[in-house]
Amino acid sequence: MRWVGPGTNISDWGYEETCNGWVGAYKQYEGHNPKWHFKEMHIAPASENEVIATFWVTFEMDGKFIDVVKLFVQRFRKEQNDEWKLIREYCEHLSSVALT
Repeated sequence: MRWVGPGTNISDWGYEETCNGWVGAYKQYEGHNPKWHFKEMHIAPASENEVIATFWVTFEMDGKFIDVVKLFVQRFRKEQNDEWKLIREYCEHLSSVALT
């Protein structure tokens, strides 16, 4: 997983770092009625059993939008059990961006 933040800060995360990041996110949002708002941009086939999805995400806590927008590019693979597995992710963290 690669995360890019303001000022071109780049973080490459493996499985363990990703799990720790989600634990931190849950602790930050816990008790604040968090909501994610997705705006799908594009989904395209990447191979016979893989797709690439791009979308914007904005966040709401306690009924107020947070001044953060994230652009996600994710690659998914359809497994033998017909479930989709996230295999790669790129995220850009932006501030003060209005989505139209």
